[in-house]
Amino acid sequence: MFHHLARHSVTNLRLLSSVRVPDCLIPKVPKEAIKKSFSCSDGPGGQHVNKVATKAEIRFQLDSPWIPDKLKPVLVSKYGYRVNKDGEVLITSSKTRSQVENLDDCFEKLREMMQACAVEIVLAERKAPNPEEAQLLEQRREKAAHFRLLDKKRHSLKKRLRSTDVYD
Repeated sequence: MFHHLARHSVTNLRLLSSVRVPDCLIPKVPKEAIKKSFSCSDGPGGQHVNKVATKAEIRFQLDSPWIPDKLKPVLVSKYGYRVNKDGEVLITSSKTRSQVENLDDCFEKLREMMQACAVEIVLAERKAPNPEEAQLLEQRREKAAHFRLLDKKRHSLKKRLRSTDVYD
């Protein structure tokens, strides 16, 4: 039902910014609902990585009341690999050498995830045609198929007339 959008492709970023999403679909994240933790990173930093816990990790319950009900199934279908068996969504970042920047990156990923899911919901609602439009679209498809077959027959006839065995 929902189309999967790659997270960082340029066209998808344009799509995300061009689609008008109702405010009710993008939740305000309460700070107390997010569990934050830090661990040793495997990202850039050389020896610094082994000494300081810079990898940031945030997690929250998927069935939290602050997540709109419409968003939950899309979140699971798009980002199911981030949901653990306890029903927690896990987002990590070890992009930089800074704990604060990695935490900000986690929250940015969360915001992008929510935005992408909301866009999918809006696009899915837009794509559902009413019965009259569906009938009109089906008639157009049938007409296009008919003309495509006629063109193929004409092209085939033209090729057959060029063959040498017709004139013998």
